[in-house]
Amino acid sequence: MQLQPAHIQFNDKVAHEARKHGFTPFAQDRTNHRLADPTLILIRGPRIIHVWLRSGRRKPVPQVDEYRAAGREAHVWYPADWPFIVSTLLLPCPAAKEPDPDEVTDRAWAIVAATAEERPEDVYRLFAELEQPTQVAVAYGLATALMRALADAGTGPISAEHRALVADMARRQLIQRAGRDNG
Repeated sequence: MQLQPAHIQFNDKVAHEARKHGFTPFAQDRTNHRLADPTLILIRGPRIIHVWLRSGRRKPVPQVDEYRAAGREAHVWYPADWPFIVSTLLLPCPAAKEPDPDEVTDRAWAIVAATAEERPEDVYRLFAELEQPTQVAVAYGLATALMRALADAGTGPISAEHRALVADMARRQLIQRAGRDNG
């Protein structure tokens, strides 16, 4: 769809305002503009805003509801919404949630056990269920444990016996932690 000059000016005005407030705007290629896709994606830190820019009569944009249902910030903006647009861009980024140390440790040991028992689907599930800051903490903890183990044991191929020992150690650690939490 070919955009009219008034649409292009509105798009440029919103992108310019977003840049003033620290956002990086990503716009569609104007020669291949699809109404179903966001006109702009604005990114500042962890905050991502999906924006459909429209002019003329107000009509529902079903994709906005789909994005919101998926937990994403999405808006339809018209030129008359300018005060709302500016106020939305002024909102602060959501505070990053600190990972729970016990959850990080428990999840790391569960991933170690699943890895040692060669259950990659469980490793993926355990890791994918976490929020991004906790994923980073778990990955860092696992990498640290691996580096310590390599430094202590020297290098060499991992045998079935090594895998069984690691899995057993991880199981004992999980049982011990569960007992400490329950008792």
